[in-house]
Amino acid sequence: MNAPSFELTVLRYINSFIHLDLRSLEQLFAPDVTLRDWDIQVSGKAEVLKANQAIFAALSRIRVTMTALHVGKTSAVAELEIDLSDLEDRRRQFRVADVFEFDEQGLIRAIRAYKG
Repeated sequence: MNAPSFELTVLRYINSFIHLDLRSLEQLFAPDVTLRDWDIQVSGKAEVLKANQAIFAALSRIRVTMTALHVGKTSAVAELEIDLSDLEDRRRQFRVADVFEFDEQGLIRAIRAYKG
């Protein structure tokens, strides 16, 4: 895989996340994918999908704006502005840096999310 393919994979991941689309996310994940953020740490495709399902179940909507994307030889970092404000106008906005690592097939093998 090359850097442009990684860029496309990150864009597909963000689009799938915005649309709360587990099936699309599943296609992007390696079998041994890991997910770590400020609340959770899980390993394996089934567990990562389960964690995403729990996130999606708690949301009425999500808005994500990617402000920067840095792509390397086997990884990428997406700088994101996330808005989880709900229909009752409770404001929940924050910035996140998602670090992605890819396997030889270009599938996501790790996601590490950092708030701030």
